[in-house]
Amino acid sequence: MLVHRAAGIGRTGLFLACFIGRRSELSGPECVEWVRRLIAGAVETEAQRAFVAAFVAERR
Repeated sequence: MLVHRAAGIGRTGLFLACFIGRRSELSGPECVEWVRRLIAGAVETEAQRAFVAAFVAERR
């Protein structure tokens, strides 16, 4: 699968963190860190991090 946008860090990182969160047992913050290991600076803002945490928490 290829996921990309202009810079490939903000919204791309957000999407990937949510995608991983729904398909793994990782927490929201763990998903962000997982994506950041692959894409430096991904999930740029606190609002994006909060969104990932809430999105991932919904699956539980």
